[in-house]
Amino acid sequence: MAAQPTLRIMYLDLPGLGEAMRLALTLGGLTFEDERIEPPPAGPQKARASGRLPAGCDIPCLFIDEKPHGIGPVPNVKKCGELAIFNGTSLYPADPAAARPCDEVLDMIEDARVAVMSKIFGGQDMAMKALGKGGDAAEKWALIDKCLEGRKWCAGDTMTVADLFLFTQSAMMTKPSFLEFFGPFPEDALGSFANVKRVRAKVAALPAVVNYYQGRDGNYAGMLTKCT
Repeated sequence: MAAQPTLRIMYLDLPGLGEAMRLALTLGGLTFEDERIEPPPAGPQKARASGRLPAGCDIPCLFIDEKPHGIGPVPNVKKCGELAIFNGTSLYPADPAAARPCDEVLDMIEDARVAVMSKIFGGQDMAMKALGKGGDAAEKWALIDKCLEGRKWCAGDTMTVADLFLFTQSAMMTKPSFLEFFGPFPEDALGSFANVKRVRAKVAALPAVVNYYQGRDGNYAGMLTKCT
């Protein structure tokens, strides 16, 4: 068996975009450095000045044998899934046909995330409008919910990193969330999406995920309970 590469994830000390990566490697039983830095702009600036974050890279960033992998959250999540074996199965399918529905849902979740984040700095009620009934982010989550109809997990019968990304991003869009710092959120923005709630509750119930969040507080408070 080949030796595990040296792995490092650089991100902030909160769930956000780095959390699905952390969960994938944790569920895969892989050893990695969980490097948590100060919020922007100070944290990334210090990381670049020290050489820990190369120019042109942003956070979250996955390093494999100290080489940064990809740009953007979805390529990094996919790579963590490729590396992680959970219950005997890779968390990102090696077969292109099997990977297609995983890719589809990952991209849809990222679109929904961007629909909120692109507006969250635009005013105190912009996130509320985006996630509220008829808002563009809410409509994107409705499409995700429809896509999950008839599927056991996001990509079919087997759990993948798409489920971890859905779990972490839907949790971020649900109170309590650190995003409330930027303005008010709907009380239960994703509450009407039964398939989204079903899948994220299944992830939250996994013993390995329960163990991962055991005893965590602060920005991690409610990561499991708000998914039930």
